[in-house]
Amino acid sequence: MKILMLLLCASLAHSAETKVKLADLPPAVQKTIKEKTQGAKLKHIVKDTSKDAPTYEAEMFVAGKEKTVTVDATGGVVEIEETVALASLPARAQGAIMKAAEGGKVLKVESVSHGGAVEIYEALIKKAGKKKEFAVDPDGKPVAD
Repeated sequence: MKILMLLLCASLAHSAETKVKLADLPPAVQKTIKEKTQGAKLKHIVKDTSKDAPTYEAEMFVAGKEKTVTVDATGGVVEIEETVALASLPARAQGAIMKAAEGGKVLKVESVSHGGAVEIYEALIKKAGKKKEFAVDPDGKPVAD
């Protein structure tokens, strides 16, 4: 029974995200997304209603790198995730990711920013044929998902 409930919850959470068009968004959200996508190639926009208030995730490519900007219903930027080079990270964060990837390979690194400051670096690591995510703060301390 627990497994069935977990699967049902996961299914409902997944269905809370729907693709939307820019023209169908609230004016404040449109304005922010237009500003944040200048010079970028907009991939798509997803409306997420899984939390108390809806958010809008604009996924794009900027200079060939992936970037996602999450905006609230008032047009405020909630979060920015963007692909970054491992070498661009602070030394401690870079070292922690390299140590976690020992014997494997770092496939991708993203910075996660809130309020204009990077709070987390998320790395996708492939080790022994399996992929896993590993997250650290700028000081290299592991962060739980």
